[in-house]
Amino acid sequence: MKKLGKILSNILLVFAILILVSTLYFVYTNRNNEEGAFFFGYKPYIIRTGSMEPTIQIHGIVVIKKCDISEVKEGDIIAFILPNSNTYVCHRAIQIQNGEITTKGDNNETADIAPVTKDNFVGKEVLKTNVLASLEFQFKTTWGIIKLVGLILAIIIVIVVIKILLKNKENDGRRFKNGGKE
Repeated sequence: MKKLGKILSNILLVFAILILVSTLYFVYTNRNNEEGAFFFGYKPYIIRTGSMEPTIQIHGIVVIKKCDISEVKEGDIIAFILPNSNTYVCHRAIQIQNGEITTKGDNNETADIAPVTKDNFVGKEVLKTNVLASLEFQFKTTWGIIKLVGLILAIIIVIVVIKILLKNKENDGRRFKNGGKE
């Protein structure tokens, strides 16, 4: 049972550190949804409009996987750059023909004017969440970022303290078994 506790606490610690690193990366690269580096082939985007509601709310988060345009199927949510623009859009693929994808926001009445081609295709959605939609605006302020990083660091500290306490308890148990000697 003690071994299972150690394994679980190590997993939690690694997971908390990964969340911290991912959060810092996410905040840094998504300040304006500009093109940034993909992190192991994935990139989060913050949705800025209501065109995909109710599927994805304003300030919802979509994680896009970099892939080839040929991997897209009708119904997939994809990210692309509007032609002659630097604007990133996440809409649903509604028709695929001759290597071009017709897209439409779930909340829009008509399809997008220009089709998506391999030249302006970014990737397809692998994860979406509206859980943080109401909190995203806080990440834009310095104080909001400090609170978020502080919370994650506090979680890491709690996990480390628990690991130390478990180690001390284990050492005390050994001393007791050995008559007070280690």
